[in-house]
Amino acid sequence: MPVSSTVPPSPPPATSGMVVDNICKSFTNPRGGGTVAALSQVSFTAPMGKALGILGSNGAGKTTLINILTTVIRPDNGTAWINGHNVHNNPNPIREQLGVVSQDDRFDNYLTLWENLSLHAELHGLKKRHFTPHINHLLKQVDLYDRRHSYLDTFSGGMKRKASLIRALIHKPTILFLDEPTTGLDPLARRQVWDAIRTLKEGRTLILTTHYMQEADELSDHIVLMDKGKLIQQGTPTELKRQVAEQRCGWHYQLQLKQPVANTLLPTVQTALANTPGVTLTATNAETIQLDFSRQPDSLEFIPAIIQHLSPQVFHSIHQQLPDLETVFFSAIGHTPEALIASSTPTPEPPAHE
Repeated sequence: MPVSSTVPPSPPPATSGMVVDNICKSFTNPRGGGTVAALSQVSFTAPMGKALGILGSNGAGKTTLINILTTVIRPDNGTAWINGHNVHNNPNPIREQLGVVSQDDRFDNYLTLWENLSLHAELHGLKKRHFTPHINHLLKQVDLYDRRHSYLDTFSGGMKRKASLIRALIHKPTILFLDEPTTGLDPLARRQVWDAIRTLKEGRTLILTTHYMQEADELSDHIVLMDKGKLIQQGTPTELKRQVAEQRCGWHYQLQLKQPVANTLLPTVQTALANTPGVTLTATNAETIQLDFSRQPDSLEFIPAIIQHLSPQVFHSIHQQLPDLETVFFSAIGHTPEALIASSTPTPEPPAHE
């Protein structure tokens, strides 16, 4: 049954951030006629003050979705509300509220950071007396204030990415799109940019697209997984991991000790688990005991039982081991990494102007 293109009768409140409702989009197939469904009934919400991660392999529909949400193209059916404005018939107020950090850091290297940012502010029609304190505040937030009079050709890759964040926020957008914000950065610079992004989340909605699963895990409050134009799974990172753990990976807990006595304490822990069937213990190192359950434990009563059998001088912590987000991703799309590589290359997304 086709999705109605009728705009919902009443928009969400202006404070709701982003609401995506059954968006569909097709393009002419460049490889021999017909149409290709780039998006099919995609729906989700991204509240104000939260970060939404959009994950998917090439051809999943991410670029088409972002082009719709940034009002570059219109959906065929369905719609999206951004702070109460509809992408169908009211794009101009939406554009005023958008900030975009693209993959490329394009600055004038012959200008200082301050001169680059000032020029961008003036292009937005802002007055110097208004943008000066705002830019200074942003520079301090991302630890670039002391470099504001330095030329961009002296900046590291991580510093340029942080400068791109500031530039995207000069006009005080309420929606910030981050497209692969740490591509090409070394691990230290990547974490510095992550820290900067976290400081900028308050009072706005962040939309993150990335191929770094750890990045999505670190920055996203909610994650949308896409495959072949469809939204196939969504939830918080922890929710998604728990679902996969229950469905495919089993139930594993890790007991961390304060002293290197894991092998010695195996019988003690085994005694504590006498009333817990189907569990195997392994000392994975001198300070760690792995608990592998053949099925989901009926309760978590085994945890206080273990704590009662161990002295405070020995017990450190116990926690459930969850799969990483990459495992979640491959589980959601129904492929192992090896099978995905061996499969046929997905159809590339058509360019935005089609």
